[in-house]
Amino acid sequence: MSDERFIPFLRSEVTALCAADTAPGDRDAATEVHRLLAGVLHQRYRRVLREVEADYFLLHPPEYARRDAPPAEEARDRARARLERLLDGLADTAGYTRITQEELAASLRSHALLRVRMEIPDRTQAGAVLYRRGRVSATARVRTWWGLRTKDIAYERYSRVLVYVHTGEVTALKLFEDVPRDDIEMLLPGVRPRMRLVDKLLIVVPALVSGIALVATKLISAVGLLVLLLAFWVGLRDTPVQVNQAALVTVGAGLVALGSYVARQYRKYTRRRLQFMNTLTDNLYYRNLDNDAGVFYRLLGAAEDAEYALAMLAYRELRAAREPLTAHALAAAVEGRPELQRGREFRFAADDALATLEELGLAQADGAGRRSAVAPVQACDQLRRLWCEAAD
Repeated sequence: MSDERFIPFLRSEVTALCAADTAPGDRDAATEVHRLLAGVLHQRYRRVLREVEADYFLLHPPEYARRDAPPAEEARDRARARLERLLDGLADTAGYTRITQEELAASLRSHALLRVRMEIPDRTQAGAVLYRRGRVSATARVRTWWGLRTKDIAYERYSRVLVYVHTGEVTALKLFEDVPRDDIEMLLPGVRPRMRLVDKLLIVVPALVSGIALVATKLISAVGLLVLLLAFWVGLRDTPVQVNQAALVTVGAGLVALGSYVARQYRKYTRRRLQFMNTLTDNLYYRNLDNDAGVFYRLLGAAEDAEYALAMLAYRELRAAREPLTAHALAAAVEGRPELQRGREFRFAADDALATLEELGLAQADGAGRRSAVAPVQACDQLRRLWCEAAD
């Protein structure tokens, strides 16, 4: 079974799916349940947003913030710890799965679309926390044989990748989209592109060939003259070397040829490095969705939508069941719905869904640990009460 927990449906689609199975007599009340549940969850996440802003602006105050003294280091550490815990909780609620160090190491060993070897600073890799969501199979056309041929390759990509890095030098929070599974290392700050063996050979081999040709055609006369001069100066040769204008021209031409050869090879090397940097920059630029505080805003919205989807799908299934369901039976019933299949396997987080319903008073458990949903009319009354309490 897939470890993917993300449900690939918009909130409006979830609402439509749940409304389609509602009995005609309960349809108006069920519609009100959807509306009230969305409002109550929005109020809850609105409060979390204010807490995030308070802690985040303590660490990164905006330009218009005025303070007589900077906050104490202990207060900043507590705010960072709260944000890290909240980030982990929001990512889990929004259906993200944490990327293990083994997955990151495997990405360093392989490539999908980015044919560049990456080098990651040790402190960055140790302080990095990455999350993924939405595993999708994809194909792409890439160039091979130095651009002479093209071929289609199959690879896996993640719809979203969340990156959090905190070291002594840098704190980064970024969100990316459509990232190949084998190229996720490019998202880390401080990553440096390095040449693969084949890239080095493409520079070294032509340089050696052209260097040998240069020595054989233009440098051999100048090198021979310089060797004779050196031998005379150190006493290995008794006959002095005649240095005339023709000899100086030969030596000068050889030095100019050597200098132009070195400059040409250096330009080739720097151009290759720039190509790697441009490849990395283009991939990051087009895949970047948000940074820093904006990531929290996106995560809060995604977590709110995911909790709504879980709660509504669980409520619908409990109402449709003829008897109370266990968490395992609820998960199997939701995952087995054909209208929820879109070519992506996902694991329905039944425990989280039931916890939300019980917290809101929309489900109740019997002595055997099985749950049943309250009637839509009763659910509306309960949600209105929660709405009024939150507004006070």
